[in-house]
Amino acid sequence: MSVVSMFSSTENGVFKEANLAGILCLVVDRKLKSRFFRLYDLNTSELLFQAELYINFEQTYKAI
Repeated sequence: MSVVSMFSSTENGVFKEANLAGILCLVVDRKLKSRFFRLYDLNTSELLFQAELYINFEQTYKAI
């Protein structure tokens, strides 16, 4: 876990603040058999952001 402030990158490669800050956790969900980065609000524990992490993504990705 870590307390973070998130930034995003523009097309020019310039970073700008994403107005998201809180506790970033690496969560292993054994039921879903997946891993997530989840950002929670410090005061309310509300989930602000989630990104699923994939292992060997390029081997299992199929275009729709």
